[in-house]
Amino acid sequence: MKKIPLILFLLFFIFIITGCNSISSNDQKITKEKAKQMVLDKHSRECAELEFISVISKSNKYIIQWEIDPLEKGKR
Repeated sequence: MKKIPLILFLLFFIFIITGCNSISSNDQKITKEKAKQMVLDKHSRECAELEFISVISKSNKYIIQWEIDPLEKGKR
């Protein structure tokens, strides 16, 4: 009788571990180029030229700094 709770606990633990691993792999689907393209798509109506100042990858996310003209800057 004591084996059933142990088996259920082990199955639950395995489900938790495999679920956590799949979450981290989903975050890595966006590439640096796709992140830059997303910024270009968002601001394509506002400007003719958009200059990227920096693209930094930090904890599976991209921090992109851009400049549309010298008076307007952004960070996303």
